[in-house]
Amino acid sequence: MNRLISKQDGYTVVEMMVVISILGILIGALIGINRTLLTTWLNSNLHSQLQQELRVSMNQIVSNLRSAKQIITVEQQRISFYDQQFAEQEIYYKSEVGLAHNDDLNLISNRISDLKFELVADDLLVIKLVAKKDKLERELQTGLVINR
Repeated sequence: MNRLISKQDGYTVVEMMVVISILGILIGALIGINRTLLTTWLNSNLHSQLQQELRVSMNQIVSNLRSAKQIITVEQQRISFYDQQFAEQEIYYKSEVGLAHNDDLNLISNRISDLKFELVADDLLVIKLVAKKDKLERELQTGLVINR
């Protein structure tokens, strides 16, 4: 009878505790890696969305100004110009609204958090757009030769 008891194969409690501890450490590491990957992916996705919003908004501003017959006034957050039919147009930024064309109902983007027009020379206009969401902020800047 003693022989049967001593010859039994199996795992001891200490061996099982070591295996469970190792598995717990591995699962904890995998959860940490997963959380880091998810955070990185979300930040990258937000960065891409802000960059795309900046590009689309800048393209709209530049195309309107390139087709303008004449620039009327250039202010820090507002520009007025005559379009191809000599109708007065304006592009501006208002903090409650965002980036708009002509009136608040013609919204270009509500994610734009700042706009600056700066006339560097008589015919060089620098346009700077800033987009913010959460703690992430991105900016896009371009220069444009204009007709005054």
